[in-house]
Amino acid sequence: MARDGKQVLRFLTVAQANGSNQLQVTNYGASTTVLSSGATMGFVSTGVSGSWSQGVSNTLNRAGFRNTNADQTIVVSGETSAILNDPALFANTNGAERYCHVTVAPYGAHVAAVRFEVLVEGASDTGLGAAGTDWSTISSAIPIPVNGGTTKTVVFSNGQGTLATHGLNIGDILIPRAAGGGFAAQQPLFVIGVPTTGTFNVSKTPGSNVQDTTITQASATYDVCHQRRVLAIPIAPNPKPWVRVIVRAIPNSGTTPAANVGVLVDNAFLTMGRDSASLF
Repeated sequence: MARDGKQVLRFLTVAQANGSNQLQVTNYGASTTVLSSGATMGFVSTGVSGSWSQGVSNTLNRAGFRNTNADQTIVVSGETSAILNDPALFANTNGAERYCHVTVAPYGAHVAAVRFEVLVEGASDTGLGAAGTDWSTISSAIPIPVNGGTTKTVVFSNGQGTLATHGLNIGDILIPRAAGGGFAAQQPLFVIGVPTTGTFNVSKTPGSNVQDTTITQASATYDVCHQRRVLAIPIAPNPKPWVRVIVRAIPNSGTTPAANVGVLVDNAFLTMGRDSASLF
């Protein structure tokens, strides 16, 4: 279905903090200051028994924006959407039907006793151009399926991994369990080349075809992301202009979340108008 326009959500790195219900969030650059288009959100160490944790994107003010050129060109070329560099017109389309499109890929051994889910929250404006503290759910919560974990023990040298019959393909994603040479814990490494059945090349940049020669690490364990899927999460019409996308982990009472389990989140954006839900 056609989409009228989009507003993109991005991510920063935030350390796991069990005392404040904070999942480990590691963005593509492992940066606490420079936003990127994706991140892992999960447990780099064990969580707290029976206690929920979450990771969030940056906040975005979605209050109205124009989506059609109001001139005669639409008669000739049809509707033109999402005018390039057009400023937001605050409050004119805030309550319109929207979806949050997001690509997700679980990693690690997910179990039924710890529910991982993806959702969208909204908040009011403080009156000073910032999000308030009244965050509440404005979408369905989409559960991440239970998946068995897949790991690889790899030696990296100048961005090339060595592992006999590794079985990896271009586009696969490895999540390191600990920091190493040239990368941080849970910073995604993207497989960009497979020269032989015993070697493969990686980059820290999604969509890149350039081998990252800064990655050098003795034998270490990496979790392999499961298949990536695209969700289109319906957002309920509401007056809250500030939004964020969330990965939340909710363990059953008495269950302690295990380390090295989480979800990679990528390419999260809001669309307005015509679309359709796409679930697992």
